[in-house]
Amino acid sequence: MTAGDRLIITKGVGIEGTGIIAFEKESELLDTFSKELVNDAKALLDLTSVVKDGIIANKFSKGMHDVTEGGLLGALWESSCFYNLGVEISYEKIFIPKCTKEICNYFKINPLKLISSGTMLMVVGKNNAVPLIEKLKENNIPAFDIGEFTTSKEKVLVKNGKRLEIMPPQSDELYKVI
Repeated sequence: MTAGDRLIITKGVGIEGTGIIAFEKESELLDTFSKELVNDAKALLDLTSVVKDGIIANKFSKGMHDVTEGGLLGALWESSCFYNLGVEISYEKIFIPKCTKEICNYFKINPLKLISSGTMLMVVGKNNAVPLIEKLKENNIPAFDIGEFTTSKEKVLVKNGKRLEIMPPQSDELYKVI
């Protein structure tokens, strides 16, 4: 892994956590949200396998990390430390499903720190980012280029033009709800 390598995610963030919350808190959520939104959230659990993502990415990727406990920010922190590189990520490029946004807002939790089995974080050379994303999309797997590794040791999330430090992972946001 080297500075300039691109960081790609599949499917979006908060996948598993949103699904679990929707099942565990269904009646409470239905008091506020439509049945359709709650069902969309529950259906995210059908996306938790990353086998197909990994098989497709194998030809393009330098490394992969299934985004699990601690969410995307936890996976970025771990990857950055493991490879002894910094990261700079653009919040606006991270896909957050509508049901995840709504449920996370309702419970006042951060979707980027929510368990997300089903989201694969992939590291690719900058020339492989577009071909990988295209190949994943050909196979009905949404993919997003969210940032890159850097030479600094800083771990940064750029949100609305502001540089925010990515902190070490702590307890998963799911435990604040369940």
